[in-house]
This record gives sequence, structure tokens and C-alpha cells, in this order.
Amino acid sequence: MKAIGVTAPAVTDIVLLDLPEPPPPGEGQVVIEVEAAGVGPGDRLLNTGGRDVGLRPPPHASGPATGRQRLLGRAGPGHRPPHGPRPPTHWNPSWRLHPVNGLTALQALEALGLTTGQRLLITNGGGSAGALAVQLAAAVGVEVTAAASPSAAERLRTFGVTEIIDCHDPAWPERARAGFDAALIAAPGTVASALPLVLDGGQLCSVTSDAPDPERGINSTDLLRTS
Repeated sequence: MKAIGVTAPAVTDIVLLDLPEPPPPGEGQVVIEVEAAGVGPGDRLLNTGGRDVGLRPPPHASGPATGRQRLLGRAGPGHRPPHGPRPPTHWNPSWRLHPVNGLTALQALEALGLTTGQRLLITNGGGSAGALAVQLAAAVGVEVTAAASPSAAERLRTFGVTEIIDCHDPAWPERARAGFDAALIAAPGTVASALPLVLDGGQLCSVTSDAPDPERGINSTDLLRTS
């Protein structure tokens, strides 16, 4: 069986692993053949002590996964086998992963608590969670500035972003209009650049496990460590 994961404690490189085939499913269990999977910042936490979920190397990557039923164990008392419509022939398995990114974006925005007319900075606004956060925030009237790759600019404009800043430009923080009510950190290593752009008493939420200590009255939330 092939999987992706890490090979030893403190090893952060994710590699292809050759693991034993899973045992036959027991009562009420099912074996899923994975067709699409995601890898996120949480995987780094699993192997560096940031979050203990009981996994020990070589663990699989913790990101969302989706696939098709491969083996089904015997139904237990009161258990009904899973069933449902077959996906259409044009179905892309990766589409099933969006709810996880969407939940991340939604929880981050709920932590920030923004209302119509307030300004939000999102780093990695073109990424999966960042782009969904752009749409959710814009839908309630929040003015969104996204630090993103130029290749994502056209797509983000259709999502309702107010301003796009080239994240590859080392001077991108200087090009942003400071005075944001909040910042959503969706790119590792961008906290130091984004924090000075937030108003005193504002909000910051990181989905990359690197939220800073509160300062200037700014409420700092590390979503991966609190969710």
C-alpha cells in the first residue's frame, strides 16, 4: 500500500511510504481507496510536537482525503451499510476536499468577527482556504485585500476581492494600505509582515500555526491549536 507521510520523529519532509496492506475490515468498518488527499500545516504540527493526536511515525499525512469504498466489513447491530448515488462521470474526487478548507475559512472568519465595511488582509489569498475566505468575507460586505500570486488575480477579482497585492514582491507590506481591522494568515512566515498593518485593538487569526503573542491590544488566535 502506498501512502505519504514522515519516516521518523522530527523529520519534516513528507515522502512516499510503502506500507503493509490494511487488514480486512471488521464489524462496522470500511476500507476506503483514496483518490485524492490534501497536505496542510497541521502535518507539520503532528511531527514537531505542536499537537499530539496519538500518531507516531510513520503516520499518514493528516490532510483531508476522499475516495471510493473498497471493502466493507460485516454490518453490526443497528448498522446500515453506506449507500448513495454514484458520482457523475465528470466528477473530480478533489472536489470533496473543499468542505475542509471551507470549514477552516469559516472558522477563521468567525474568530475575527468582522462586519460590513471593515477591512481584512488575507495572506495567500489565492490558496484553497484563502480563496474561500475571500468569498465568504466579501459576501457579507467586508473589504478584502489579498496578498497573492499574480496568476490568481483574475480569479480573486471574480470572488469579490477589493485589492490584490503581489505576494512575490518583497515590498508587498509597504504596498498595502495599513489600518486593517483584521488579518487572516494563510501563508507561513507572513505574520511578521502582516501584524504591523493591523490596527491597535484589531484581530489576527492564523491557520498556519504561527500566531504571535498579542500586542497593541490585537487579539491573536491560532486556529490549528484551538480547533
